[in-house]
Amino acid sequence: MTRKKKYIIEDQERLSQSKLWDLQRKYYEKVGVNAWRKRAVPHVITSNVFIADQYVQLVYAFLRDWESEIDKDHPVYLIELGTGSGRFSYHFMRRWLDRTEQFGDLDITFKFLLTDFTESNLKFWKTHPLMKEMVQKGIADFVLFDATQDTSLSLVNSGEILTVDTLVNPIIVVGNYLFDSIPVDIFYTENNQLSESLVLLESDYPEDHELISELLDSIHLSYNNQPIKNDYYDNPIYNQILENYRQEFKKTYFRFPVASLNCCANLQALSKNRMMLITADKGFTSLAAMDLLEPPQIAVHGSMSMMVNFDAFEQFFTLQDGRWFKIPFQPNDIGVHVGVLGSPKSDYSETAMTFYDTVTSYGADDYHALTVALHNHYADLTISQMLSLLRMSRWDSVLFEECFESLLMKVQETTDEVRADVRLALHHVWDNYYFIGEDKDIPFMIGAILHNIGSFQEAIILFNYSLQMHGMDPSTLYNMGMSYLYLGDTNQALGYIGKAADSGQFPKAVEAREKILAKLDETK
Repeated sequence: MTRKKKYIIEDQERLSQSKLWDLQRKYYEKVGVNAWRKRAVPHVITSNVFIADQYVQLVYAFLRDWESEIDKDHPVYLIELGTGSGRFSYHFMRRWLDRTEQFGDLDITFKFLLTDFTESNLKFWKTHPLMKEMVQKGIADFVLFDATQDTSLSLVNSGEILTVDTLVNPIIVVGNYLFDSIPVDIFYTENNQLSESLVLLESDYPEDHELISELLDSIHLSYNNQPIKNDYYDNPIYNQILENYRQEFKKTYFRFPVASLNCCANLQALSKNRMMLITADKGFTSLAAMDLLEPPQIAVHGSMSMMVNFDAFEQFFTLQDGRWFKIPFQPNDIGVHVGVLGSPKSDYSETAMTFYDTVTSYGADDYHALTVALHNHYADLTISQMLSLLRMSRWDSVLFEECFESLLMKVQETTDEVRADVRLALHHVWDNYYFIGEDKDIPFMIGAILHNIGSFQEAIILFNYSLQMHGMDPSTLYNMGMSYLYLGDTNQALGYIGKAADSGQFPKAVEAREKILAKLDETK
């Protein structure tokens, strides 16, 4: 068997300077929102309503800590790094508006800034009807921003430019599934000797291979370890962290998140050392977890990623008299972490308490673990149990999608009181739904259940949304026609059922049309 030729992409390069990151950028520039639409890039765990709700509580607590020192004549900005599709952003803003409208005890102007380095993502947000609504409400703005290098933010809608001179209040920074995807350096330490690990990239395909995800998937990383001296970086805090690792580790390869810490340092300067970072990602949270590791490789899922060294983040914050909040156990998939810089009079008592009450007690990773465990068991649940799960999720559409088949089947066999609860739940799910062009037809699913509980007029509204979002599907046309039939509108029923029948793909519609026409003939 002939061994497949290996292409050398590069050799003897610092990983943070590697061509890998150029390929990563090209991937996102090429696919745009399709990366999330097709679920090639993981995002459900960090883009659901549950995690957004917990972030709202954390941000609210941070602002309560700073409230007496906030200039009420200027906005407080939340900067979301690497926004992507905007689904998390929308969920956060909806929950924020719900909370402030209900309680109204925080008298500040709040702005949520969606940022990304790809123009195509900004164009998607600009044209999304739900984002237009948030812009009109004055809570959202968009920024073309590269988290790996930019130091100021130019807001698309307002025209404002945020710099160290124009930014007045503390800022909040959110980075979900971002820090695992931007440049890192690799080091090796053994016997108190620290070495940089220079990378050799080999691939089954040439560097200009058309399918970037296929190219990334075939890349193998090898390392050549070269001893280094002190003061490897220009930043003394980074060097202190490296020195701590040299002394602490027995023998290991470790990642150093240089681009991520540069981003934090840039935003720290922008905010005059008054900021909150909330981040969720897969990664290492302790020195013990990072010792005795083998040479790291990349994980490929459309794009690529590497485990995040969150201990370096913790040291970055605490070495500057900040605080770092983390869960006291190893997460199943992702950890949510919070870092704060600056010294409010409250000493972050609200933030600390809220982190404990949310992330530590029952966080996004716990919620995700539960939904994974339930994946094939919704048929075993009662309607009341599924409604409890939907309430816990804050009416998330992805969880609803999981429940759909079981709800559809069981709702016909329950009481009017339970059907009323289901109807209300469906309204909540629809209110939270943010469409990104995915194949799953959420409006059809909601419409089908509404049809089954006898809410035919409401079902028709949802079927109409389904036709707008997913096209003239024969099943949707048929169900819409049947809803009209139950409402006594035979003409409309025949119109939609007829279209389904004429598609040639839905025999049930042909049969239904024949029955309706035969009944009409009988009444003549």
